[in-house]
Amino acid sequence: MPQPAPPVRPRSGTRRATPARAVRPISLRLSRRAARLRLLLARRPRLYWTTAIACAGLVGVVTANSTARLEATRNAWGETRTVVVVRSDTPTGSRPDVDLRALPVALLPDTALDVLPPEGVAAHGLSRGQVLTVNDIVAPAVADGIRLAVPARGAPVLAVGQTALLLTVDGARCEGPVIARDEEWLDVAVPERCATAVALAVLAGDLVVAAVGA
Repeated sequence: MPQPAPPVRPRSGTRRATPARAVRPISLRLSRRAARLRLLLARRPRLYWTTAIACAGLVGVVTANSTARLEATRNAWGETRTVVVVRSDTPTGSRPDVDLRALPVALLPDTALDVLPPEGVAAHGLSRGQVLTVNDIVAPAVADGIRLAVPARGAPVLAVGQTALLLTVDGARCEGPVIARDEEWLDVAVPERCATAVALAVLAGDLVVAAVGA
């Protein structure tokens, strides 16, 4: 006659299964606690309004602190100005894709643009994040020309955008807009056909600069 199998004893260290009713979803427990809290506040109106006023006061304090930090940051940087900033790298002769950004005036060049000219294109390669100045944007025809530096000493006062008339002792005549200037030099965009004559005249020191329509 077969003998009955001995009872299986649990191994030492084996954890007992937790009853299913003891495991409750966290969401269920939270919802019950929220229900108790609502019931408590409904039974005690004074506690309800005290809690509501405290929450409103906390929101007001947080908002005031955020506003104070923003104002402190603005004061630290000083006055700001909205300028034109390049969104992506742009090659010479292409129209840049730009954004308008408010930046600290102390960090901006004096000639920074606050609007992109309707038909303006890049006078040279532009980099992403660059603040555009009057020297970075030219008319499409200028971008196809040759940019030459001619002496400003002895020349009439020409502003950026005005047309300069360049004359050589050999009788060469060349016209082009001024695209940049400082106290010593004028950057003039001239057609390729007369760029060589103007460059040689600058090296020889016999170039005459005049203003068209003056």
